[in-house]
Amino acid sequence: MEIVKLGFICIVGILLAVPLKSYKAEYGVYMGIAVCIVVFGYAAQYFAGILSAMEQLRGYVEEYGLVLARAANLPEEEKARFVPEEDLHRYKMLVSAQV
Repeated sequence: MEIVKLGFICIVGILLAVPLKSYKAEYGVYMGIAVCIVVFGYAAQYFAGILSAMEQLRGYVEEYGLVLARAANLPEEEKARFVPEEDLHRYKMLVSAQV
């Protein structure tokens, strides 16, 4: 829906810029610049959402890396029973008990 709204803004900007360009050429340029700024604003909002999702994923990766690093320090009998994908919660409890 946002793409349709953005397309509508661009079309309206073009339709306003053409008559202004016949009146004074620089007004048409100003209208084009204003439309570009609006389009850039919408794009920046989407990039901000993508960046926040990437930041959240980075937090998961860092946490999982810490869990695996701590797993390397476990005794061998615990390493044999540890499967990160299946029992991450149990492992976190084991590590917190050792620390």
